[in-house]
Amino acid sequence: QFTDPAMREDISSEEQILWGNLLEKPVGLEAARRLGLEVVHQPDLVKHATIPFMQAHVDFLVQNQDAGLECKNRGLLMLRQYDLASDDVEDEDRVLPTEAIQCHHYMTVTGRAKWYLGVLVGGQRLLTFKFERDEAMCRRIEQACIEFWGYVERGEPPPPINIEDCHKLWPSHKTNAVVV
Repeated sequence: QFTDPAMREDISSEEQILWGNLLEKPVGLEAARRLGLEVVHQPDLVKHATIPFMQAHVDFLVQNQDAGLECKNRGLLMLRQYDLASDDVEDEDRVLPTEAIQCHHYMTVTGRAKWYLGVLVGGQRLLTFKFERDEAMCRRIEQACIEFWGYVERGEPPPPINIEDCHKLWPSHKTNAVVV
């Protein structure tokens, strides 16, 4: 069901997806203004130059820079996840790991040298971050995507990495059964 696009559930009307889509452009434009960037909204899918299945839905590309901009909309309770110091220094070490990996994935796909991130938290606090391209990270991302795509081509689920994955693979409990 996960490899067939016709079988995928449409989640575009879910609240968090809906609001993320509605706020993407204003968050991006305000983050760009604060960072002194000129950006162009990027509605088209971007593909890796040599690995065709590596793709990205980039939010914005930065003009006159080898860079891009990703936008996020987070609930107010997420503010503490960014572990801001009293001086509110917004460096890449304070970003959620999933956001850091996504920005590096976008640099890998586009070949760009840096990526900015604008995060609107609770509809009232805009945080901005900048990532520099890390070639070793880009190679790890490419290798992980190649490995994952092998599972897709074979029609096999990848090994589970968390409890949610286990529930998807084994939705029912069997008493006294052990899975190895």
